[in-house]
Amino acid sequence: MNALDATTFPGLQGLIVLDVSRFVEGAYCARLLADAGASVIKIEPPEGDPTRQLGPFLGGTSDQNNSGLFHYLNTNKRAITLNLQTDEGRQLFGSLLQKADILVSDYAPSDRWSTYAFYSNEFLGGLQIAEQNSTGVVTYDPKNDWIANNTDHVDSIGAGLNYAFVPQKWDGRLWLRYQRANGNAELTTPVTPSNLHPQSIAALDDTKLWTTSAEVQYHVKEHIDLAFGAWIEKYTLNDAESSNLPNYTPGSFFLAPNDLDYRGNVAYIRASYHW
Repeated sequence: MNALDATTFPGLQGLIVLDVSRFVEGAYCARLLADAGASVIKIEPPEGDPTRQLGPFLGGTSDQNNSGLFHYLNTNKRAITLNLQTDEGRQLFGSLLQKADILVSDYAPSDRWSTYAFYSNEFLGGLQIAEQNSTGVVTYDPKNDWIANNTDHVDSIGAGLNYAFVPQKWDGRLWLRYQRANGNAELTTPVTPSNLHPQSIAALDDTKLWTTSAEVQYHVKEHIDLAFGAWIEKYTLNDAESSNLPNYTPGSFFLAPNDLDYRGNVAYIRASYHW
C-alpha cells in the first residue's frame, strides 16, 4: 500500500479514516477517500482481509499476498492488524476511533442482533403383527392374533432471538419452542367371525411440550465466557384412553397407561473455556 503525496489531492487532507470493511463496497469507498487526500488506516483481522482470497492473483497462483483485487481496493492506505475478539484489540481500536474523523464499515445492524424461526412436521409409522399363542397351535383367537398399525405425527415450531448488548462483551439469547406428538394405534385382527374385536387406541403417547429459555453471556476475556440463564419446560403426556372400552385391547400390546403433567424450572451459571 504505497501512500500518495497528500498534496496531490488536498481536498480531504487532514482527515483520518478507519476502514474496518470486509468486502468490496466498503473498501472501495475508503479507497476513494484515500485518493482524495484522506489518511486511511485499513484494519485487518489476524487471518487477513476476505478480499485477499479473491483473484486475480499474480502469476495465476492463489496467494493472499498477491491478490490483485485486494491491492487495488487498498491502494494509498496504511494498514494494521487488530484482533477485535480480544480485550487488547478492542482497546486499541477504541483509541484509534477517538482520533478518527470517519469510520468506514460494512457491518449491518443484523451483525448485532438476529432472529430465527423454524417449523417441522414428521411422520413415523410402524406395523406390528402378533401371534401370542405359546402352544404352537393356531387358535384364531383375537386375543392372541392381532395387527397394529402405529403412527405418530409430530409438529414442532419455534423461534429465537440473539442480541449483542455490548458487542464482543455481553450477549443475550431468548428461545421458544412448542412440540406436539399425535400417536395412534389402529388394531385389527385376521380372526373372523368373532364377537371380540381389538379396540384401536386414538391417544397413544400423545404429548405436548413447551420450552422457554433465556441466557446472558459475558465474555470475561479471550477464550473464557460466563453465562447466566434459566429455562422453563411444561410437558403433558396423554398415554391412552384405556378405561370403559367397548371392545378388547390386547393386553401385551399396551401394558398400562401413564398420563403425566410435568413442569420444570431451572436456573444455571455456566463457565466455559474455548480455543
